[in-house]
Amino acid sequence: LQDMMITAAVGTPWIAYKSETTVIQLSSASSGVKTNIWLNTSNDANLETGGAIWHAALSLSNYILDNVDLVRGKHVLELGSGCGLVGLVAAAAGARTVTMSDICEQMEHLKANIDLNTVKRSSGDYGSNDFFNGCNIRCIPLMFGSAIIHEENKNDFFPQISNFDVILGSDIGFDISLHTLLAKSINGLAGEFTVTLIAEEVRWKDIYTWFKSSLEEVGIDVEKEVILHCPSITPQDVVEVGVLKESNVCGSAVTSSCPINLLNLRKRVDSRSVY
Repeated sequence: LQDMMITAAVGTPWIAYKSETTVIQLSSASSGVKTNIWLNTSNDANLETGGAIWHAALSLSNYILDNVDLVRGKHVLELGSGCGLVGLVAAAAGARTVTMSDICEQMEHLKANIDLNTVKRSSGDYGSNDFFNGCNIRCIPLMFGSAIIHEENKNDFFPQISNFDVILGSDIGFDISLHTLLAKSINGLAGEFTVTLIAEEVRWKDIYTWFKSSLEEVGIDVEKEVILHCPSITPQDVVEVGVLKESNVCGSAVTSSCPINLLNLRKRVDSRSVY
């Protein structure tokens, strides 16, 4: 039964596993920020779920652009970055530094997407009015269960453990077997004043409830929980560089059939690191 629930929780990605380059156009009327994010997706089995783009990542990205003060001028850490959409949007929204993290096998793919966006912006005319070029960005391997940034990944530009202002994550709580490990990582990486925002597509209510319970057990409280808007994306908004690719999207309009909830988390003052 547990294996069946994990399978059901994985769901359908926003853009399926294909080895293609996609530009995602995002803009916010409230903040006035407009950005284009280029992403290579991949069908490499070694990347697991990191080769696709997911509804929760898109929803959290829109939320960040609508609320740029959450990240502007801040040190941001993204957990389970996958293709890197959320971290790249945080950079575009004005973060001071962005540290993207995932499993070791994801590093080459993630770094390629960072480099792709840097190269696109070096051309000058990239259709954005964002703050990407003013942000220091890196990617580091970080397994759930760890809160250790290895020596080779340390840099004066970037904060160390517990000094991140903001921790972000999207669709990282779908696997029951990783709940406790993920909760321990958040506990070890968050400081007293760190704001942690996790967007989860609630495909299976029991799994989502167990995830929240795992957080509370290690001293991470849910301060606020809201339902995020998942915009309908038409094929005209999802474009392979230079060529419209209707096959990139799941149907003529891409929406999530499940609610996407945003968890605003805070580490308890009396909570000790448990990783």
